[in-house]
Amino acid sequence: MYQYISAISKLLDGNKQYVTEDISNVPLNTLFTLYSKVIVILSNPFLPNNVAIDLETIRTTTGSLQITLNEFLIQNGNTTLEALPNIPTLVPRYAKYNDGFRAGYKIAPINPRAAPDTQLPLVDKSWLHLTQPNVDYDLFYKSCLVTVNGFFHLTDSDTTGVYVIDGMKSALKSKQNQLGIYSFREIGALSFVPIIPDMIYKQNVNQPYKNDVYLDIGVDVSNKTIVLVIGGYLHVLDNKTFSRVGLSTFKLNVGNLPMLERYYESEPYLDFSTLPLSMTIRNPKQLGIPDFFSDENIVAYLTLSQSFFVILDNPDIFVNRIPVDKTTLPDMFVSYRKPEYPLIVGVGKAANYWSTYEDGQYSVTCRDTMRCNFIFNTIDPTVVNSVGDNLTPNEPLAHSNPYFLEIGSAYI
Repeated sequence: MYQYISAISKLLDGNKQYVTEDISNVPLNTLFTLYSKVIVILSNPFLPNNVAIDLETIRTTTGSLQITLNEFLIQNGNTTLEALPNIPTLVPRYAKYNDGFRAGYKIAPINPRAAPDTQLPLVDKSWLHLTQPNVDYDLFYKSCLVTVNGFFHLTDSDTTGVYVIDGMKSALKSKQNQLGIYSFREIGALSFVPIIPDMIYKQNVNQPYKNDVYLDIGVDVSNKTIVLVIGGYLHVLDNKTFSRVGLSTFKLNVGNLPMLERYYESEPYLDFSTLPLSMTIRNPKQLGIPDFFSDENIVAYLTLSQSFFVILDNPDIFVNRIPVDKTTLPDMFVSYRKPEYPLIVGVGKAANYWSTYEDGQYSVTCRDTMRCNFIFNTIDPTVVNSVGDNLTPNEPLAHSNPYFLEIGSAYI
């Protein structure tokens, strides 16, 4: 007779993380309702070694039973269960961060319609060109995401290097030149789908985009993990913001995004000249609420070069948030584990950081991580016609609540 030893299981939730836990006294019908995958390690006195059983092989005969797994093993007696070839072990792998300069990349501004070494005025060079000896640029393109000053940008590649689309345009506007590289090589290949107006639609013509937007990317992604970048901000396994509603269609809950805060946080860094916003010479930072939340502006924002879908060729992805200790100094944090994941600050910005090991801990230094306390957050924006970037006078800035975004996959 089989005896329960342990189990590896994965809940049917958005996180999709394999865990080792005791499920021996859980009813079978509950197991098949709550878990998408359960592998049980069993012993048997008639077998020389323990064996692993995928419960999916007995779902059709036991899926509705209310007896526990231990009770099932007793009832099963000496009946042979179909075993896996080997006992699986969890091997977690993660997306990793590195500073582009620290990684040794040469980063140069280029014009996308000219050769990298063409002599042109700097204002005519809107992209960035990344090179490094012995790097497979096609592999980089299929494995990495890139941020410029904390905001994700679409990339491309050829035999001469990697291109960061509108990366130099962002650097010129902000007068900053930080570049972060996020490698997904260990967890799956990446492909990219820029958002274009033809993808965007409504299910109800009377439903404004400021509440919900539907997008059809035209690619069946039923066995993939979808990462969405909106205005340079990363969303992964974020059911509050977006969810898949079809083989290639998604629902974006715009109402759950801090749109105004993100606009003002990213406006110093990104080119928003394509947004159909009316400005006043009295205050260029003032926004008309009807303009900002209009359908036209939502579409323009979603079709920025910093808005795109990332298709990750791995359906088994999990995400964890690991808090980082704040200090009394702005833009400086302390971590007791090696900093190697995306660091999220503000209202979702992926801060470019530089870490140093000191006295058993890591000093993490960033730039512009404080969160603004806007006056418009003290009022109902639906009852005013316009807002600005004015800050509350008693506490204009506050420390972010930083965390490492651990994106991983547990291979078995």
